[in-house]
Amino acid sequence: MTWNFGYSYQSDVLTRANSRGAGYVLDGFGIANASVVYDAGDWSATLFVDNVFDEYAETGATSNRLANVPVLTDLDGGAVNVRSFRVNVAPPRAIGVRLNWDITGGE
Repeated sequence: MTWNFGYSYQSDVLTRANSRGAGYVLDGFGIANASVVYDAGDWSATLFVDNVFDEYAETGATSNRLANVPVLTDLDGGAVNVRSFRVNVAPPRAIGVRLNWDITGGE
């Protein structure tokens, strides 16, 4: 059996240089992954856990003029742009099993 553990850390990140132009600070985060592999020659089985501690992490942000879409009208019928902003987040904890089979017989 082979045991594996990995940890990746990202410190705080500014979405725009010097936080200018309504920049946003993405908080630092750490993601841990673990797995155990049983290898039986022609086949193997892996039990894995991704994002072991179920860390909530914002990994990116989107906001620009292209995201400003006229969705409303004012009293005079003119377009009102609503600022659209979103963040990307890391996937939540995932637990699973992978089965591998070497159909060549190890050749």
